[in-house]
Formats: sequence, C-alpha cells, structure tokens
Amino acid sequence: MSLDNFRIAGRFRAINRFCQVLLGLSFFGGLIWVSTYFFQRIDITHQHRYTLSPETLAYIEKIKVPVTIYVTLSAHDKAAELKSLYTDIRELLREYTFASKKNGAANITVEFIDPFVARQRTEALATRFQIPCENTVIISTGNRYETLLPTDLYKSETGTINAFTGEQALTGAILRLTQEAALKCYFTIGHGELNLKDVRPLQGLSKLQLFLKARGLETESLDISTEGIPTDAAAIVIAGPRTHFLPEEEDKLKRYLEDKSGRLIVLLSPQNPHGLESLLHNWGLLADDAVVIDLSPNAHLSGGDLLLRRFAPHPITQSLIDYQLTVLTGLCGPVRPDPAALTDLHRTIIPFIASSNQSWAERHLLGDDHPTYEPLKGDFPGPITLACAVEKRMGRDLGLSIQGGRLVVFGTSDWITNHRLGLLGNELLFWHTCHWALNQPGLNSLVPRPFGHYQLPLSPTELIQLLYFLFIPATFVSILGLAIFFIRRR
Repeated sequence: MSLDNFRIAGRFRAINRFCQVLLGLSFFGGLIWVSTYFFQRIDITHQHRYTLSPETLAYIEKIKVPVTIYVTLSAHDKAAELKSLYTDIRELLREYTFASKKNGAANITVEFIDPFVARQRTEALATRFQIPCENTVIISTGNRYETLLPTDLYKSETGTINAFTGEQALTGAILRLTQEAALKCYFTIGHGELNLKDVRPLQGLSKLQLFLKARGLETESLDISTEGIPTDAAAIVIAGPRTHFLPEEEDKLKRYLEDKSGRLIVLLSPQNPHGLESLLHNWGLLADDAVVIDLSPNAHLSGGDLLLRRFAPHPITQSLIDYQLTVLTGLCGPVRPDPAALTDLHRTIIPFIASSNQSWAERHLLGDDHPTYEPLKGDFPGPITLACAVEKRMGRDLGLSIQGGRLVVFGTSDWITNHRLGLLGNELLFWHTCHWALNQPGLNSLVPRPFGHYQLPLSPTELIQLLYFLFIPATFVSILGLAIFFIRRR
C-alpha cells in the first residue's frame, strides 16, 4: 500500500478531517460544560463600574423568594441620557442575574420592555402597579413592589451627573421587598387633616398614597383620640391640621417620640390652630402664628403659588440642591428654633428651608390684599425659616451615640396635595423627609417621572427670560433665511 496512491491518500485526508471535526466538537462541548458549572465574569470597565460589591453578593445569596425586575426603557430612545441609562442598567442587571444563577437558585429574573414597541405589555404593567411605567425600573416580589426612576440611579452635584448609584438603589429595593413586613406610615385624622382617600386637587392626598406605595411604604389613617399609636408605626404624619389636638392626644405623641424614639412628620396649615405648641417647645421649635410674605421677583408663579428655592445642606434637601430644583407650595408659616426652649445637649436642630431676603412674617394677613411690613404689629424680617429637622441622640455623656426620636416640621402642607405633588422637587422633598425620619439612608429615590408628567415651575421673570432666549435665535435664523431666499431669487 503506497501513500502515493490517490485513493489511499484521499481516505487518509477524509479520516484527518473527521478527526479534526470530532476534536473541535469535543473541545467546544467541553468548553460549554465547563463554563456552565465553573464560570467567572471579569469587569474590565473603568473603575469596575458594574462589579457587584461583596455586600450585594452576600444579600443575593440569602434571597429565598423570586424577584422580578421590569425595565421599561428603550434602546432606541433619541435622548442621550436615556440611552446611557439603558446601557448602564442592562450591564448592571446582567451581574445580578449571573450572581443569582451562580448560587443555583436563580431567584432574580429581568424583563426589558420597550414602551414604544410593546405598548400592550407596558399598559398591562401600568394597570397592575397603578403607576406610569415608562422609563422606570420596577422591582416586584409577590404583591409588593418598588419603582426606581432615572435619577435614583445617578448622583449629581450642582446639576452635573458624576456617579452611577444603580447598585445601591437596586440592592436597597430588593432588601426592603424581601423583608418580612413593609414599613408603615400612619396619617392622623380627626383634626381636618388632608386625607389619603381624597382625590380633590387641593385637599386630597390620593396621589401621595400611590407615590409612597410605589416606593414600598404602606400608609394607613390613624385616629389618635380613639386609638393608641400602633406598635408597627414606622412614622406618624400630621398633614395640615385645621383644629386643635386634644391635650391627651398631644401627650400620646410626646410619649411616642420620647419613650419609643418615634418618628413624627408635621406639616402645619398656616392661620389654623394645631394645639401642638407644647410638643414643639419640648423639642426646641416654635411655629409662629404668622404667614410668610415674599416680594422677591422669582418667588412666585403667575397664579400666586410660592416657589421655595433656598435650601440648607441636609440629607432631606441635598438632592434638591444637587439637581437645582424648586418646591411649589401655597401659604407658608414660620417654623424656627424656639429661643425660649431649654438647652438640650442631646438635641440637634437644623433649619433646612428658608424664604428670600425680601420676605417677612406677617402677623395679620386676613383681609389684607396688600400687606406691608409693620414691625410694630409683630412682623419680623426675613429670611424666614420654613422647616426644621430635630433629632435626639442619647448616651453622649458616656461616649455612646444611641439614636432617639426624630421630628420634622414644615410651616406648610399645600405642597403634598394632589395638585402640586407632581412637581419633581415636591416629590423629592417628601420622599427624602421619609428617608431621614425613618433613618434609612440606603433608600435613595425619586424623581423624574416621564417627561409628559413634568410641570415647569417658572416665575414671570424667568418665563420672560426663557421667551427671549428662544425668540432671538429663531428671529435671527428667520431673517437670515429670508435674505438668502431673496439673494438666490435674484
């Protein structure tokens, strides 16, 4: 048998090809088997942008219930910011799903839904969760869910995005949803307060109830006169009382704050009695019976609503400062540190919202269409403090720091009503008030809704400036176009 024989040489070549194909298939089959059971992902992005922290990986290992994440972003959106968000969240969620599969449980599943293509699926989610479902991330487990909006996933300073905080937001949401019970906030009733069930634009809080539910907080009404404060109360909210709290009701709130280290959020209604003077005095605050008048040209909308834009650095207002946002509200009353209160080394009082320098506190506003500053009648000059946060820490004398109660008081309640809650700054302010009161800094939220839900809070001066800014370039381009038209025509 000679290798020079064409028939024999052809057979050897055929055997050689068969062996190559068999070895190639064996190699790829073995590679697939090895990668299925022994895989390692390496993040080569700058500063390991998508690598999960050891804490997140440990939390994922402990998940015992299925978690579904819906992402309603479009990969074909024309907005550069949303395109970047889509890429960032897609790469990050890949790490979550791989970490879940690595443990064998695969309890985290992700579904991307293009709201422009899969309209029916998007509308089904909106119906199920009772929220707008465009440009959002929805984390769901069982009958509980939370939503994350674009700015929940980024950190900004002075209007410039400088960090991606997607892992912190996603891990925090998953942890809250996999807890045995959701946090519950009780809203008091029986004193003319704004009601969670009321759908009226200026008196109702139905939008606020849906807003909190979408972020994992349960809400319920509470009549303090007939009930004690429930043991599962994570926080108590008093929203716009119009009549006095009874002394025994005030005592219940005092004991809740002092003995149980409770959390109380008070939103007062100017020119209406509230009966909480003693409680506020014990915590070093004073709510004057006055209304803030602000004559700054940028302090009002054309309809008369007040724009709050002066914020002090605080966890409650930091996001408003970073994103350069405003808060829209109606009448405001002063809330300031009480100069007559006893000094308490365990207590820290921080004013965090104030009016402009061209404002004052008016003592006698009723029936006065053109109020003037009259110090002889008790008026005092601005800037006026409109909101304060108070916290107590015990054990400082012994070198310890034990968290006590927390109290937040606003001199107005109009900004959380259905009519004004849709404004970005209003949502952020209340959400971060809840975060700080509940002492849960891992709850990083809010913000923009889909663009169709934005309100544009501009004062008349800012509106005129915007019109000039838009009108002048358009006029110049129009004149230039007409000139070129007539020149070419000749």
